[in-house]
Amino acid sequence: KDLVQELLKMFHLARGSMVLDPFCGVGTTLLACRQNSIDAVGYDVLPISVFTSRVKTASCDAGKLRENSQRLFRAKFRKLRYNYPPLVRKAFNKYALEDIAFVRSQIIELDIDVREFFVLALINAAMKCSYAYKDGSAIKYRKRPAIPLRKMLQHVVKRMIKDVEKSQSSDAKVVAELGDARRLPLENESVDAVITSPPYLNQIDYTKVYAIEEFFIHGEPVPGVRAFVGLHSSTE
Repeated sequence: KDLVQELLKMFHLARGSMVLDPFCGVGTTLLACRQNSIDAVGYDVLPISVFTSRVKTASCDAGKLRENSQRLFRAKFRKLRYNYPPLVRKAFNKYALEDIAFVRSQIIELDIDVREFFVLALINAAMKCSYAYKDGSAIKYRKRPAIPLRKMLQHVVKRMIKDVEKSQSSDAKVVAELGDARRLPLENESVDAVITSPPYLNQIDYTKVYAIEEFFIHGEPVPGVRAFVGLHSSTE
């Protein structure tokens, strides 16, 4: 984010400017623009990236987040049955899976405008308690002592709310959307600058690498991305 801040200064971008990030990832450029009251739009082909960017750049009320977090953590635990896909069952111990099912059921009961905040917190906490890790283009697993998920979730939520409290209020219009960088729905000369970190020139299907995270958003892994940088699907 510090690099983006320097680029904004270098190119004299300020309120009234429009910045594009065609590979927005987890929203580093978008967040920096928002903090500087600069309008920005970001696109990514990976749903989890767009989701993360949208949550990180949303205007949230810290008081409301604390109120909802208290509701979440005061809820009395109960076991719920859920038919997890195989890769999710493999990634967590049975206690974590029980916690995930319960927490997801409670997030649905929270105020609608803060639900995505807590879904992102759950994703972050769950992956810290997971057996899974990313190794290039594959998800691999290693058994290890796991921190109780609800304890980790409390820590993550507390940290995320503190980040919201530290962030400056902004009237910038910041948008994150699904989109292919080669075919963006933008008019010519509609942006003042492009600030991005493009994907590696490889053949990693990131929807597969982030399939576990996608489960928390969609309830099941999303189909793989068939067109991405570095892949040639035909020899015509």
